[in-house]
Amino acid sequence: MTWQEFAQQDPELAALGQERLDRNGLVMVAKLRKNGWPRISPVEPLFHNGQLYLGMMWRSRKALDLLRDPRCSIHNAVSDRMASEGEFKVYSRALDITDPEERQNYLQA
Repeated sequence: MTWQEFAQQDPELAALGQERLDRNGLVMVAKLRKNGWPRISPVEPLFHNGQLYLGMMWRSRKALDLLRDPRCSIHNAVSDRMASEGEFKVYSRALDITDPEERQNYLQA
């Protein structure tokens, strides 16, 4: 499901999620390492053209983890132990963007 499809199904929850995930310019992404252990990494979110993109360096450990197993959890960055800014979590599957035009659109956004 794309972010746009999610927003069509539940506009209020999608707006809350987008605000919280986009607030600090970083989100935490949980995924599985090759050995099965969890890895949590900060990445840069971008909402563009109805999609939630996760910016990371090509061939980084986190990118390789997601290429091998696309299951992930995305959580907004929390800046205090009481989570006074609120929390939002998404369970998802990452997709590698290979289309040159879509990559260029991402870079220009």
